[in-house]
Amino acid sequence: MRLRGDPDSYWGDLPDELLVIIAQKAPRTNVQYVRLRSVCKAWRRALPPRPRHLLPPVPWLLLPRLPLHTCRKFRIPDSLFTFFDLSRSKTIQIRLPYVSGKHICGSSYGWLILEQHPAVSLLNPITQATILLPSLDAPPSIILTPTTSQTETETERGERPEFSDQKSEYNNCILKASLSCNPTEPGCVVVAWFLSSSNWELAFCRIGDAHWTGLKLWSAQPKLLDFTFHSNSVYTLNSVNEVCVYDLQNLPTWNLHSNFRYGINICNKQVILVEGDADSGGPLVVENTNVVYKWFANHRRWLPVHDIGSRVLFLNPRHSINLQWDEGRENEIYYDIMHSGNGDGRFHVGINRLKLGTGMILPRNPRPMGLFFTIPGLPLWITPSLT
Repeated sequence: MRLRGDPDSYWGDLPDELLVIIAQKAPRTNVQYVRLRSVCKAWRRALPPRPRHLLPPVPWLLLPRLPLHTCRKFRIPDSLFTFFDLSRSKTIQIRLPYVSGKHICGSSYGWLILEQHPAVSLLNPITQATILLPSLDAPPSIILTPTTSQTETETERGERPEFSDQKSEYNNCILKASLSCNPTEPGCVVVAWFLSSSNWELAFCRIGDAHWTGLKLWSAQPKLLDFTFHSNSVYTLNSVNEVCVYDLQNLPTWNLHSNFRYGINICNKQVILVEGDADSGGPLVVENTNVVYKWFANHRRWLPVHDIGSRVLFLNPRHSINLQWDEGRENEIYYDIMHSGNGDGRFHVGINRLKLGTGMILPRNPRPMGLFFTIPGLPLWITPSLT
């Protein structure tokens, strides 16, 4: 690319020092920074992959994609995905050919966890980088043998949780998956919550492992409601208010005293586990998007709190995020909602903002996008990452 007015000069000839100044002044988001680095090879060499001057990215909401049969009927590519950028109130469309035909199991640290049974992999939607995980049928296999009746097993173990979407379109085993850290960092662990097609309810693997390792066997009762990471351990919450902790180093298990002070009627309320921050003694338990419980080691119990300091929570049954945002946005909860149209099959995704402690709900971007669905999919929070 030539500089305007000088046929003998190229953009790639700019001094590295000038490029660094441009990178510090021009891009405001990770996506803009990626585009800046992609101008030419010289710019990519001069600019580091991860900029230090950019603020931590605000999560995007990955909007539901159209069902496969709808894409095929109207010849719509199922590789085109729409993200809603909360900080700019804009939608961004990105083509992700690698995701075509795959079930999205969750997201962590800017990566999507994908399953195309029995293959499992990771994808960074910004850089398009991929990482292969062990196959689910790699010996010793954690999935049931073909002789086991799928129907009988599902009947014995109950129905899938409400957030298991697109179950008729993808032959998926994994209901939800999460990472302990960015998969490009050493020691990353992937934990998956399996459907009734596995002998295990929870299993894990490390990047580079040859197979999955069982963590928690299936049990009819109590029912598993959610899990999350905190300080390199896995925390689970079940239908009798028990919080169990799994240490992935030596695989011991212990319970935290979890008689919540006001009691939680699991049958009628949604309860989500959210990874705690560095000052937390454990993850946060969020009930019905507006009551937050925190573990107090000195009291040996979970107590409701009305202030989470400078933190902001982004809630979703498949992946929730706890981060520090800019000033004026602390002690808030964001959560996605879905409501139908006038009986025409159109579903709209909205985002609500709750000021914790006040109970005040302020609709924010109540209709970022409306799409036609025969079956409503589920949105998913994802934090854009350059690595």
